[in-house]
Amino acid sequence: MIQELILRDRSIYKRVSHLFILGINKTIHFFVDKLYFLKNL
Repeated sequence: MIQELILRDRSIYKRVSHLFILGINKTIHFFVDKLYFLKNL
């Protein structure tokens, strides 16, 4: 019973951390694109 809960929590944690990392990557790419655009003006 407790093992099932731990496994479920771990999968939720993995999913959340995956989404978090994706969000960070998108934010970084957004700022890099903006900087690159401004540098080329």
